[in-house]
Amino acid sequence: MFVPTPDSLTGESVEGSAAVFDFGGETAQGRERAAQLSVEAKAGKPESQLQLGLMYFTADGLHKDVSTGLEWLTAAANNGLSQAQNAVGSILRNGIGTKVDKVQAVQWFKEAAKQGDVEAQYNLGEVYEEADGADADPVEAFRWFETAASAGLAEAEFKVGMMLGSGIGIERNAVESATWIRRAAKQGFPQAWHMLGCLHRSGDGVLLDKLEAAKCFAEAAEKGDANAQYELGRMLKFGDGLDHNEEEGRVWLQKAAEQGHVEALAQCR
Repeated sequence: MFVPTPDSLTGESVEGSAAVFDFGGETAQGRERAAQLSVEAKAGKPESQLQLGLMYFTADGLHKDVSTGLEWLTAAANNGLSQAQNAVGSILRNGIGTKVDKVQAVQWFKEAAKQGDVEAQYNLGEVYEEADGADADPVEAFRWFETAASAGLAEAEFKVGMMLGSGIGIERNAVESATWIRRAAKQGFPQAWHMLGCLHRSGDGVLLDKLEAAKCFAEAAEKGDANAQYELGRMLKFGDGLDHNEEEGRVWLQKAAEQGHVEALAQCR
């Protein structure tokens, strides 16, 4: 079942963003499924309201109708379904098919977060972290990231580690920072592997170990992280902590360049 997530929602135009969520449009099977869900949704069943809303919103078996989709998602949210509350909050936060309304988005995230929805908890952290100017609240951002991280959400573990490393929203603690970043890395989060490599290269909160740094960069590079591909490529190309291997180094630099990494593009010229 599709639910909008922090990673998939963007700040693009309404038309551009809404177009991302398109599974192809109406099918006979979709019409049949929607007819069944419609009866249940009109009877007040939150799960059916959510499913029907997502079908309209994402053109999953139905003609795309963002407005009707949002209506059904909001109905499910009003009926207390945390998944729907988080979805509506994400849509309002990013203005997908509707006007941006971050105040209302925060309210929906809070409703879902109170029910233990870790994605909503993470979204709240992002809203407080990214708020403009005086509205930013790093302490509140850290609190919500930590809540989601304690439930095992890798993205939140990474955020907690980064905030502990920077000292924003909490007293700086390099060792604790590395611990949280490592937790996220162990779950396969590419950015965490890259950052763990940076920590080992500098010795910030962990042992200074360039070989270990290269291993971390390799983990992230294999997962497609352009920054890690660049770092690994440089280490190989210049023999920095690794045996000099210019050919392999150029392979990784090229992979990063293909993703638009500026420094890698310069190295590949």
